[in-house]
Amino acid sequence: MRAFVMLGLSGLLTLSCVPDARRTLSPVVDIRPMDGVESLPWVSGGKFTVKVNVPALPDKSGRLCGPLSARAEITTPTLDSTAVTSSNFSLKQEGDCGAYQGLTELAWPAGGAFQVRVTVAGEEQVHELRMDEPLVRVVPGLQTREGARLKVPLCIVSSASRGTVTLTVEGGTLEDGQAVGRVNLGSMDCGAPMDSPRARWASAALFTTSERVTIRADLEGRANDVRSVELAQDLQSLDLRVEPEPSTLPPPGSVFAVTIIATLNGDAADGVPVRLETTPAAEILPATGITGEQGTFVAHITVPEGARSMRIDAISGSLRRGEFVPPSP
Repeated sequence: MRAFVMLGLSGLLTLSCVPDARRTLSPVVDIRPMDGVESLPWVSGGKFTVKVNVPALPDKSGRLCGPLSARAEITTPTLDSTAVTSSNFSLKQEGDCGAYQGLTELAWPAGGAFQVRVTVAGEEQVHELRMDEPLVRVVPGLQTREGARLKVPLCIVSSASRGTVTLTVEGGTLEDGQAVGRVNLGSMDCGAPMDSPRARWASAALFTTSERVTIRADLEGRANDVRSVELAQDLQSLDLRVEPEPSTLPPPGSVFAVTIIATLNGDAADGVPVRLETTPAAEILPATGITGEQGTFVAHITVPEGARSMRIDAISGSLRRGEFVPPSP
């Protein structure tokens, strides 16, 4: 939620309705986010809104009429090229010489303490502000196995009051099979703590057959967190076995079957994705598949011309197992 910085201005403003007359304003200055927290909430890019109100006087002789503009600027030095540090904007007048209202948007991407100055008709006010610092963290949960893959739940926590986080995975994929995805921050706590008055969370899951996965989380336009997850100890329990039938290579042009058997800790493993390769290259139908309830996947290979022997490799993720098929006697 964007914070509204409501600023009134005190001082002397020249009247346009009554020549050579002057008036004194005594506005209320209110600098606070709408949720009651002292700091301003961090949203995408550190944006926040500056609102200016100039009240009308009930006495017609003291009314201010005509065009009126304001300037808002962040006076704290910054080297951040994405910061929006100044804005000139017009104030809209209500009715016939009534109150003025106007707003503009500035941006302080780094968060933390900074100073804002607002000027109207030569009068200025300076306010010391603080914005939540942008943070994001990824916490992996308990791993479970789905076939040859490991499923790792992810809890993403951020100090941003709203926004999105981009996840990038190396060595695995997200739930949709893609290596890059975006998740929206929300109020549902998935269990990752963060010392922030406006902590927000998002959940995701990664799938992998690799021994190591790297997860990068980028908070929309700002902070990032890179986390490595070690999975080698669990992946060692999966194995593949290649069983051709017959056990020797038949003549060129012949078709023979090959059965891939997947085991997990010695037991049949179903749902394991398998890809086959041969040397020399041969026609394989199907070349990819998933093991069934008995942990098996069957393909048929056509022996190419000139082949006297063949190597068959079964591949699942980073795991590769092969079998040499010798020539027939």
